[in-house]
Amino acid sequence: MQSLTHALFHLLANPDIIPALREDIEEIVCREGWTKAALDKMWKLDSLLRESQRFTGITVLGMLRRAMKGITLADGTYLPEGCLFAFAGQATHSDSRNYDRSEQFEPFRFSDLREAGESARYQFVNTSSEYMPFGRGKHAWCALPDVWRKQDPLADEWFQFSPGRFFASMELKVVLAYLILHYDMKFEGETAGRPANFNLSFSVIPSQDAVIQFKRRYRS
Repeated sequence: MQSLTHALFHLLANPDIIPALREDIEEIVCREGWTKAALDKMWKLDSLLRESQRFTGITVLGMLRRAMKGITLADGTYLPEGCLFAFAGQATHSDSRNYDRSEQFEPFRFSDLREAGESARYQFVNTSSEYMPFGRGKHAWCALPDVWRKQDPLADEWFQFSPGRFFASMELKVVLAYLILHYDMKFEGETAGRPANFNLSFSVIPSQDAVIQFKRRYRS
């Protein structure tokens, strides 16, 4: 739900992109219906979701793990057996060495890159060492093992993994695509820009006070 809210807030903070998204989605749905193949072709919407996760992920950390045995990293850092550790996800996503104009939200950043010839690499669900909202490697967005729950009473609070980023991607696309096609949306009042997030521990939570107005669109 937080990922959807973050993306919706970014969309409404950049209303100039809605016509392009609406045109793209409408053309694809009219041609192919509400199918997985259609969702896979919504590159602009896919890019919006990926950029939303890059710019405002649901956590400042990435790839939370437990050391199953003691290990010394290349820089000399020692991780003892049983310790919890994570990667600096937000810092990675805002690093100018990884992204041009990293401080800017560019909704079509990744669809432009895909059109330039790197189609698969920049899909919303694909991970890399520069993009890790879903984690990395074979355990990217894996279910939390029961053994961790038994060892650590706070495990369920600390590790909120999903069993399938591909299914999650389809869910997010369906909801946003439907809203874009069927509703005119805007923030209520004189909200300028995107409502501020607040942090709770390492979670990044969208504003709980923002109000969105929805007006049904009548399509021919």
